[in-house]
Amino acid sequence: METLIIGPMDPWGPFATGFIGLIFAFILYGLIMKFPAGKQSVVKIGDQIHLGAKVFMITEYKILAPVVLALVLACGLSPLGWYTALAIAVGALSSAIAGFIGMYSATKANVRTATEEFTQKVQMLALTL
Repeated sequence: METLIIGPMDPWGPFATGFIGLIFAFILYGLIMKFPAGKQSVVKIGDQIHLGAKVFMITEYKILAPVVLALVLACGLSPLGWYTALAIAVGALSSAIAGFIGMYSATKANVRTATEEFTQKVQMLALTL
């Protein structure tokens, strides 16, 4: 096991793999955002979907926040201790941030995907004619 660069017992393993994952996510996001968003009507619908997703996430986290707080306090006051409670709090916060970033990028990418699909279908129709 000692020959692994990032082994299962290495405390920096999760940080390193998380950082590498973030780099790839930002590169992929940049590549997707280079595609055109389409016509104004498509952008308007995409913005409404994005707003609905954002409101959903905020409502969901307002409901989950007291549950996470209670769990952190219960864990901290239990024999598991405050380090475990801190790990739960950091994990919940990281999950919330990942959820917001994922929802933002997904709703923005969906508009570009729909526009690109429509463009390809029009090109295929023109080619068959």
